[in-house]
Amino acid sequence: MMNSNDLVSIKAKGILLVTLILLLIALVLAWRWSSLSDWLAPHRLVEALRQAGAHQGTILSIAYITLASVTAVPLGVIIVVSSIAFGPWLGSALVISGACIGSVCSYGIGSMLGHEGLCRFGGERLNRLSEKLAKKGILSVVVLRMLPVAPFAIVNMVAGASHIRIRDFLIGTALGMLPGTLILSYLSNSILIF
Repeated sequence: MMNSNDLVSIKAKGILLVTLILLLIALVLAWRWSSLSDWLAPHRLVEALRQAGAHQGTILSIAYITLASVTAVPLGVIIVVSSIAFGPWLGSALVISGACIGSVCSYGIGSMLGHEGLCRFGGERLNRLSEKLAKKGILSVVVLRMLPVAPFAIVNMVAGASHIRIRDFLIGTALGMLPGTLILSYLSNSILIF
């Protein structure tokens, strides 16, 4: 039986999780329709990644990609820019590495803030859906990664708040991102060659 302090804590965490998700949605909209989109100009991002890779190595490039994935920069932009900056193979490896690290960070936030709230206040239907997704584990995450259901960072937080285990989430993220990342990297480089 939960006491009133536990309920207040769960409510506060749930409110914080919803607030973070709403902020991410606002950031996605800002990236798309405000002057922040100037920061996403491909030539600017490519140059920044190339300089980071040349001066500080691939670790800093992965850190930039991680930060971009956590702050709701569209994943397609991250893939294209990384591919242009480093080529399709290294760019894909850096994107998958950085995006997986970023997804674990966002998953952790969702898990820390929202798991109890999802179970307690999400309702029986949402709780059952969360449990069904967790039973399918890796396959559920692969499908989520292949379908454009929501921005990357938001999916990560919601997955963290669900019953999906971190191991299944990470493996499913890597497997689900691999085909799209490789195809988009290869195509973006092929288009630029012509």
